[in-house]
Amino acid sequence: MGAVAGITIEENVERFAMNEGLFVMVQSGESLQFANDAAFQPRVW
Repeated sequence: MGAVAGITIEENVERFAMNEGLFVMVQSGESLQFANDAAFQPRVW
């Protein structure tokens, strides 16, 4: 499994990462939160 994280992530980059099976973590105040929805299935390699 893998993930990408950033302070700001462009929508097309976020979508690409999710389509590739990566968790996407974005800034939320002083912490991070996952941008993936409940239906997300991570890729295992």
